[in-house]
Amino acid sequence: MTLDSAVHVADGAAGEPELVGLINLDQGRRPSVLSVVAVILVVEDPCARDRTWRRGDSDLDNRELATFLLFICAGGLILAYRSARLALLPVLETLKWKLLTIFALYCAWLAGSLIVAWKVGLFSGKVWAAAVLWFLIAGIGMFGRFVDVGVKKGVLSRQVVEAVGIVAAFEFIVNLQPFSIWIELPLQLVIIFLAMIEAVSSFKPEFRPVGCASRGLLGLITAVIVLHTIWRLFADRNSLDGEALLQLLILPIWLTVWATPAVFLLGLVSAYEKQFLRLKWFNDRNRPKLLVLLAVIRGLGVVPSAVSGFVAPYAQVAARSGSYKETLRQIDQWKRDSQRRATEIALNHWRLDRYAGDQGTDASGRRNDRREFRETKAALRFLSACQSGWYGRSEGRLNRYRPDILTVVSNFDLQGLPGEHGIKLCTRRDGRAWYAWRETVTGWVFAIGGVGSPPSEWYYDGPTPPRGFPSNAAGWTSSLEPERLEWRSEPILE
Repeated sequence: MTLDSAVHVADGAAGEPELVGLINLDQGRRPSVLSVVAVILVVEDPCARDRTWRRGDSDLDNRELATFLLFICAGGLILAYRSARLALLPVLETLKWKLLTIFALYCAWLAGSLIVAWKVGLFSGKVWAAAVLWFLIAGIGMFGRFVDVGVKKGVLSRQVVEAVGIVAAFEFIVNLQPFSIWIELPLQLVIIFLAMIEAVSSFKPEFRPVGCASRGLLGLITAVIVLHTIWRLFADRNSLDGEALLQLLILPIWLTVWATPAVFLLGLVSAYEKQFLRLKWFNDRNRPKLLVLLAVIRGLGVVPSAVSGFVAPYAQVAARSGSYKETLRQIDQWKRDSQRRATEIALNHWRLDRYAGDQGTDASGRRNDRREFRETKAALRFLSACQSGWYGRSEGRLNRYRPDILTVVSNFDLQGLPGEHGIKLCTRRDGRAWYAWRETVTGWVFAIGGVGSPPSEWYYDGPTPPRGFPSNAAGWTSSLEPERLEWRSEPILE
């Protein structure tokens, strides 16, 4: 059976006769995959069709209804199990009156936006469910990000860009035409399950094949939803509610823009609160003088990242000085040093790009192309510390290095290496010697190892991997000897 004939049968019937027609058209045989896809694309329960952006002012479409039902079921499951309720207690204990009050003010701010939008025609009862879903999924998430405002630059600007970007437009189009409620419920459960698998696979290298499969299934589901949306929009093109569509399109945009200044203000207040606590700690846990606090507010202004970045030794000197002028002087000194450091970091990044692929050396004899040198050495040093810590505790035997240390230390994200880190490990048969090496993107190899009881650390670098376990004869250098040229500290990059 072709897809066109399957669609013709599915679209011309209602209720159960669709599947019967498909079977009869296919001469009694089991329907083909194309037939099933056609039914999924076209068949809707009558109520769902009536609510396909022609709904009344207070109706939910099937996708919104399914999402609300899943939220209710999840909350019911949490409350039904005693272990889940006990796990919530620490979370509820942290929600002190201060945080709850701030959250209530945030909700009031968003409620004010709905009133304003109602007055100017940007909001109506047709999209109230979409507004509630935005609050549950995105609005609460934005509120939680106020703690990152002073730590991560651009966190709010990225949120606004996402709200008006291509991805947001794609989500709007995909969500226009829901399936039947009996399809929406299992479909959303499957999507949540696959998304969780993909998230776990990004942290666990051993799950990456499963993560790739889940991404493929998510892509297939997305393609089916897109085809379904295009088909229904074409079929219902003469009866679409243009006003509701426009309100739905711009709803996440203006809600995000409205929420941004509130989250920014919360982040600024939170950053100053932490800064004042820091100053109190530096001042032997005594509250600094009012002049110091006023100088901090004047000097740091309304930039949350600057408020959070003013730390020791500058903040310590300012807190203990008790002087308005000295506090301002320390802030000015911190700003100059921060600008100098930022310039140095930018220059170091420029050098990495400038000398990429250059196999020469500088005046000191160090290689010009130093890409991944910093990250590789940091990862190998971390691995050496782990081996030293595990020495004597491997598989119940004393005085052994672990041959499976790379299964215990599964990733080196904090050191800057990708998930497929490429580190190779060799352990001697008696377990009393080991080394690990990695080839950088430049082709230069770094290695680290140990022989005998810790502390024992040997270093190696060269164009090829080491020829054997650590020893001077194999080209290694002990930590007790002068430091190797390429193992010296790298320029700062962050």
